[in-house]
Amino acid sequence: MKRLSKPDRNVSIFKHIGLSKFCIISLMALIGCMEQSDKVKDRSRNLPNILWIISEDHGPMIGAFGDSQASTPVIDAFAEQSITFTHAFSVAPVCAPARSTLITGMYPNSIGTHNMRSFGRVSSEITFFTKYLRNSGYYTANIGKHDFNMMPPEGVWDETNDDNRVQDWDRTAYFQKTNGEQPFFSIINLFNTHESRVKRDMENQIRDLSNTKHSADALTIPSYYPDTPQIRQVMAQYYDNIGDVDSALSGILRTLASDGLAEDTIVFFFSDHGTGVPRSKRSPYNSGLHVPLIIHIPRKFEHLTNITAGTKVDDIVSFIDFAPTVLALTNQQIPSHLQGTPFLLADGNRETKYAFGFRDRMDERFDLVRTARTQRFHYIKNFMPYQPHGQHIDSMYRSHEVAKVWTSATQNGSLSAIQSSFFSAKSSEELYDIAVDPYETINLAENPAYKAMLIEMRAATVDWMRKIKDIGLIAESELQKKSFGSSVYDIGQDSSNYDFEQTLKVAELASQMNKSNISQLIASTKHNNDTVRFWGTLGIIALNRDGIDALPSLRPLLKDTSIAVRVNAAEAMCQLSECNESLEVLEKVILNESGAAQLRAAVALDNLDEKVAPILPAIKRLAREYQAVTFHTGKLQDEENINNPDILRLMYISYVKRVLKKLLSDLE
Repeated sequence: MKRLSKPDRNVSIFKHIGLSKFCIISLMALIGCMEQSDKVKDRSRNLPNILWIISEDHGPMIGAFGDSQASTPVIDAFAEQSITFTHAFSVAPVCAPARSTLITGMYPNSIGTHNMRSFGRVSSEITFFTKYLRNSGYYTANIGKHDFNMMPPEGVWDETNDDNRVQDWDRTAYFQKTNGEQPFFSIINLFNTHESRVKRDMENQIRDLSNTKHSADALTIPSYYPDTPQIRQVMAQYYDNIGDVDSALSGILRTLASDGLAEDTIVFFFSDHGTGVPRSKRSPYNSGLHVPLIIHIPRKFEHLTNITAGTKVDDIVSFIDFAPTVLALTNQQIPSHLQGTPFLLADGNRETKYAFGFRDRMDERFDLVRTARTQRFHYIKNFMPYQPHGQHIDSMYRSHEVAKVWTSATQNGSLSAIQSSFFSAKSSEELYDIAVDPYETINLAENPAYKAMLIEMRAATVDWMRKIKDIGLIAESELQKKSFGSSVYDIGQDSSNYDFEQTLKVAELASQMNKSNISQLIASTKHNNDTVRFWGTLGIIALNRDGIDALPSLRPLLKDTSIAVRVNAAEAMCQLSECNESLEVLEKVILNESGAAQLRAAVALDNLDEKVAPILPAIKRLAREYQAVTFHTGKLQDEENINNPDILRLMYISYVKRVLKKLLSDLE
């Protein structure tokens, strides 16, 4: 644990930043008054308020985290009065799955919230941790965004507002409703740095991209990007937007102080995942999982922790630890099903070596990645390595110019191997030394000097998956079918239905893309468990032409009881040039099924490219039918819509629509 000298809480912070007298007075109002406001009421209670301020899509691009390109004087001053965690990590590089961990204290790939936009039934035993707070007398509120990837259980909020345009904190200070007599837990979500805030067509929401405060030419950009004016301009806009977050934090802290609540409020400032640009957002690299975390504990509650203000802590902290930490700070009993541990307690004896993460389906594209991070090393296990990290995800291309420019430069052959690798097949395993390779461009997985570290982190990842009964290995369409009358979490806990060990064994074979595994993969396609058969067929897909010996075993699977297995078998057979029956199966699924099954068929057709020609008329008819379908993911933040089958059907249709649009465009 690295410690800094403890600053004077009213004065010394200002000499580190060149501020005018007026700004210093303003910052004193923000931070000094947080602990010395004469408006603080005399309370009979000794429980702290807890305020989470979540800045969306905001990696550690902050001065206090060593980024000299960021202009964040308020955040930096706030950090000097607080505890800064330099190794804090989200569990997922995208919002909804990450937020489900924050609010439940459980890994999404153990409860069924792992896919981006998925609302399988969650066990009745699992609730938002705010319910425990509310039952003990806390006022609970969430402002600016729901997006927890699950239906909020009963009795978890006193107030919610999912309007991400809320900016006037003086008028939306819902914690004022407690009148200082009731402790509160509140979440404020800041949308300023969301990836959509650099879109050119968002009227009245962003400034002109050609007129940024940060000089695009002066920026240092990651080496994995092509160095183009467009990408530089997007990054300059991002740094400008981070400045808006700095101003927003100023307003929130000012309101907290003026209401006399600062002395009683522990403030968490963090992001939901990394920066909202390709190879960060949606990507399981350090840039997608590493988040800033600053926690301010007022003097009144300093006894709750043994970490002093002004300290930089390099211990590993994960989102899985946030719920138990808040419950411990508020003197609540921590339910046994929570999967993390408190990290702030004065009497804690916590040793956490790893932060685990994952990537599963991202909108319309399937994937399965698991990660482990130590203070120095980052391990990535790709179970579907034939799919590149940079799959064509529509929202990634619609948000801003980076993906378009990057793809174009890759296609014209003007990039280095490092720069183009994002759109190439992945390695089965990746290992990076973040200390010397912060951009993760040198894969050490096959370097003999790092074999021991690779084995250690591989084992840690498998042990974690085993411990939480990782249900991400089960095809999404099968989870949807099996969770009727049950819950996804219960499915994972039922060893008679989910053979985790055998599934993991075959998934590992599939991920190796090694022709020598073909006999074992063929044998797995005859297994009595559909999830094992699913991975056997995926392994044959990954082998491409090297899977030719599997053809006789694939034909019977075109009539498998599992739709996911049928689709995989059809894709594998057509990939091996046996397309007649295969395309009939895929056509039947995409025209007659719904949900994840229909989406998987659409993705299979997209993978087959020009081989789909015999059923192209049917594909075009379906694309025209879906053309009129409109859907916005914001509908899924409406609690009334989350479990509405019609809304969920529209969500999957919108994903199928995107895949078909891309397929037809490629075939033109």
